[in-house]
Amino acid sequence: MASRNSILNQRKDIWETFPVSLKPLGRGADGAERHAVVWNRKNVATMRSKIPNVENWIHCEMNIQTTLMNALNSNPRWVVEPSYTAQQICILRMVFGENRTNAEQYTTDTTPVLTCLNDINKFFPVAIWHEQLQTQSTRKVYSIELSCKKLKEYSRILGKDVTGEQTNKLLDALRASTAWRVLPTMNAHELCWIEIQ
Repeated sequence: MASRNSILNQRKDIWETFPVSLKPLGRGADGAERHAVVWNRKNVATMRSKIPNVENWIHCEMNIQTTLMNALNSNPRWVVEPSYTAQQICILRMVFGENRTNAEQYTTDTTPVLTCLNDINKFFPVAIWHEQLQTQSTRKVYSIELSCKKLKEYSRILGKDVTGEQTNKLLDALRASTAWRVLPTMNAHELCWIEIQ
């Protein structure tokens, strides 16, 4: 488990300290080597299996992401840049002989890591899903919807309409997961479909 004062001297320290992986992206137009920082689904699932309470997962993962970003931003060997896709936490641009003191620190909003279908309800209690019958695919496909009843109750408790906020957060989390592929839907009452990988 990462501590608040995690020090990352080399790239391997990142995945040895945090439940993430680094994906090489090659060199950009500026010649700098880049790596995407992504959640390691297996390591996140292992961590969650040791924490019985879902609320504690959320708190723990928010702390891990904050600690990760602070540790990444404090290393002069790379610059932290915004992610290119929803699956990425951020991008590391390697620094060679360049002064990094003027680089801006980048932070990211916490998007829940969804490792399996049940995580959808744990992090988004307003969401429901239904398995779709597929004749041509061997993979399972589910439609994802927002429960109008649960949305009304949640909005009433918070004193504001949370439909748009919950829709955007859920779609971001679904797209960021490597457990499935997000597919469009033709039904107006459905948010999307997901095909289990």
